[in-house]
Amino acid sequence: LDADFTVEAEVEKLIQSHSVSRTRAETIARTESAKAFHEGQIDTWKQTGIVKRKRFLLAPGACQFCQAVDKMFGEQGDAIPIDQPFVKSGQTIQGTAGGTMSVKMDSQGGVHPNCRCGMTAELDL
Repeated sequence: LDADFTVEAEVEKLIQSHSVSRTRAETIARTESAKAFHEGQIDTWKQTGIVKRKRFLLAPGACQFCQAVDKMFGEQGDAIPIDQPFVKSGQTIQGTAGGTMSVKMDSQGGVHPNCRCGMTAELDL
């Protein structure tokens, strides 16, 4: 990463280089930053040798789709291997309020663009 990395700087780069709106640029920058963070978490967990599984971590005020994923893989759900995504491209999620969402890409941490949810490690001691 560039030592001067900020989401705002990336937003400006996207606006100028791809002619997207500020809102779209912010969504892309936040989502890609979160994706990089989650992938970094997984790489770090692998290096420790004591993390084999992860759980979904629901953000306060999360949407119905994240709530559905939390029921499957959160504190009350099943832990999954750290390399396995919580959601997979092509999967349809049935939200807790009855909505449906088609997943566009595999995701290790968040469920959708602008997602504020994450993951926690399950230690294998």
